[in-house]
Amino acid sequence: MIRQRSIMVAGAALLAVAARPLHAQTLAEAIIEAYRTNPTLGASRYDVRQADEGVAQARAELRPTTQLQATAGYDHAVTGQSSRSPFSPSVTDSNSNQIQVSLVQPLYTSGKATADRHAAEAGVSAARASLRGVEGDLLLAVITAYADVRRYDAQLAVWRGSVGQLEKIEAEIAARREAGELTLTDVSQARNQLNQEREQAVATEQQLEGVRADYADLVGSEAGDLAPEPPLPRLPRSANEAFAEAETNSPDLARALFTERSSRANIDAMRSQGGPTVSLRGGAGLSGDVWPYRLRDQNRDVSGSVVLSMPLSAGGRIASQIRQAQDKNAQDRLQIEASRRNLMRDVRNAWNALATAQRALDLIEARRAAARIQLDGMLSEYRVGLRSTFDVLYAQQSLRDAELSVIGARRDRYIAGATLLRRAGDLDVETLVSGVEPYDPASHLRHVQRVDAMPWDAAVQAMDATKLRGHDTPPIILPPLADNPGILAPTTSPPDHPPLARSMPLTPRPATAGRVLSRDLP
Repeated sequence: MIRQRSIMVAGAALLAVAARPLHAQTLAEAIIEAYRTNPTLGASRYDVRQADEGVAQARAELRPTTQLQATAGYDHAVTGQSSRSPFSPSVTDSNSNQIQVSLVQPLYTSGKATADRHAAEAGVSAARASLRGVEGDLLLAVITAYADVRRYDAQLAVWRGSVGQLEKIEAEIAARREAGELTLTDVSQARNQLNQEREQAVATEQQLEGVRADYADLVGSEAGDLAPEPPLPRLPRSANEAFAEAETNSPDLARALFTERSSRANIDAMRSQGGPTVSLRGGAGLSGDVWPYRLRDQNRDVSGSVVLSMPLSAGGRIASQIRQAQDKNAQDRLQIEASRRNLMRDVRNAWNALATAQRALDLIEARRAAARIQLDGMLSEYRVGLRSTFDVLYAQQSLRDAELSVIGARRDRYIAGATLLRRAGDLDVETLVSGVEPYDPASHLRHVQRVDAMPWDAAVQAMDATKLRGHDTPPIILPPLADNPGILAPTTSPPDHPPLARSMPLTPRPATAGRVLSRDLP
C-alpha cells in the first residue's frame, strides 16, 4: 500500500513539474521585452548618441563660423570754463552705431581637425562596442533569471510533492504504531523529516519570489508560467572555436581596440598644434549716426584676407601634451592585452563550465535512476519487515535530492551555454530571437553628419589631411628583470600565537569628518 501510494505521489510531483499551459510565456518574449524597455540598455544607447556628437563637433572644426557684432553709443560732453571757446557750444551731444559681420573659414589646420575627427570616430566605435557588451550582459541576466524562475518553480513542486508523500508515510506509520507494529520513535522520525521538508519548501518559495523579482526588474513585467528554454543557437563546438570567435567578435576586446585607436589619433592631434594653420577671413560693416538714421549716410566697409598662423614657441606645452598623449596610448595598448587575457580566461572558464555541466547532468540522472530503484526496493522490503523506517525515509530523501539536483544541473548547463555565447560575443538579439528590429546606432551618426554640412566639406577635409602623417609607436617600458629573483627573507619572526585585534584606530584625519553642532549655535 505504501509503495503504491508513494509511486502515485512521486508521479504526481513529476507531472506538476512538467505540465504547462498551451500559452506559456516564452524566453523569446522575455528577451524582446527587456530589449525594448530595459532602462539600463536604453541609457547605454544614449551614451552612443553622445559619442556621435563628438564626430559632429570634430567636423565643425573645418566649417565656417560667422559672428554678428552691433554697438550703439551716446556721448554727452560739457566743456569746462578754461577750455570753452566763444565760437563753439559748451555742451555737445553725439551718437553712433557700428554693425560688423565676420566670417572665418578654416582651410588647413596641419591635420588637427582631421585627427580630432578620427579620434571621435574611433570613440563612436568604442561606444558601440560598449553598447554590445551591455546588451549581452542584459540578455545573459534575462536568461539567467528566466532559468532560475523555472528552476525554483520546479524545485518547489518537488518539495511540495515530497511533503505530500511524507504526510502519507507518516499517516501509515502512525496507523502501524496504533496496531503495535512500530514505536513512537518511528513516528518521530517521519514527523521530523516531514517538518524539515516543509521548512525547505518555505525557503524555496522565498527563493522563487526573489528570482521573480529579478526577472521583473530586468524585463519590466512579472513572470507568468514560463515555457521550457529553447536550445541556444551558435554554440561553439570546441574550445578552440570559442577562443577564435571571441578574438573576432567580443565587444569587450573591441572596446579596448577602438579606445587605443582613439588615443593614437589624439597623438596626431597634439602634434598638429605645432604646425601652421590657414584660414579665410572676411567681414562687412556699417557705421554712422544712430539718430537720425539714414542708410545712405552710413559708412560701409568690406574686407577679406587669407591668414597664415604659425606658433613659434609654446613654453613646452605642446611637447608635454604630445608625451602625455603617447603615454595614454601606451596605457591603452596594455589594456588591449589585459582585455584579451581576461577574455581568454572567461572563455576558458565558460567552456569548462559547459563541458562539466553536461557530465554532471549525466551522472546526476544516473543517480536519480538508482535512487528510484532503491526507494521501490526499500518500500517492498519495508512491507514485509525487512527494512526500518529510517531506511525508507533515507531512500525517499535520496530520490528527492536527486530530482532537485537534476533540475539544478539542467539550469546550470543552460546558463553555461549562454555565458559562453556572451564571452564569445554572440549573445545578441539578432542571434537569439526573431520578430524584433535591432537597434541601429549608425542611423543617428548619419543624421548628425548631415546636420550643418557644407558643400565644400569633402574638399576642405582632403586639404587638411594632406600633411597628416603617422607616428612611430613608442615602445612600452617594462621594469627591469632582477638577476636572481626570489622572495625576500623575513626580518622579524611572527608571533606563534598572535592575539585577536579587538579595536582599531577611529580618530579621523583633520578636516575629513563632521562634528555635532550645539543646539545653542545659530
